[in-house]
Amino acid sequence: MAKKNPEVKEKMTEDISKDELKAKIDGGEDFQLVDVRGKECCYDNGHIPGAISMPLNELEERAPRELDRDKLVVVYCGSYTCTLSPRAAHMLKHHLGFKKVLDYSGGIKEWQESGLPVEK
Repeated sequence: MAKKNPEVKEKMTEDISKDELKAKIDGGEDFQLVDVRGKECCYDNGHIPGAISMPLNELEERAPRELDRDKLVVVYCGSYTCTLSPRAAHMLKHHLGFKKVLDYSGGIKEWQESGLPVEK
């Protein structure tokens, strides 16, 4: 039996690229965009247009009553090195029963560095 490489982490949720996310926003697609960073420290200083603030530490309590389980949810955090959005996507899909969850792992950093607009 082949040994698994401990350096390779299995992805538990699906990703969405910056271009795919931008196309959904530009196309007026009906989905829920959730910024899982802290509100005061991060979200209030700039977020992707249309995103709502739901910090990871509030997700378990707020998501079931504020998000639609049957509608696509896209989560994001700071950047590829931030672990908040992968954890949020996993929680939503595997613990809270959300059917369609995507992680924009490039986060606000990639979005801004690409010259895309942010809201404050």
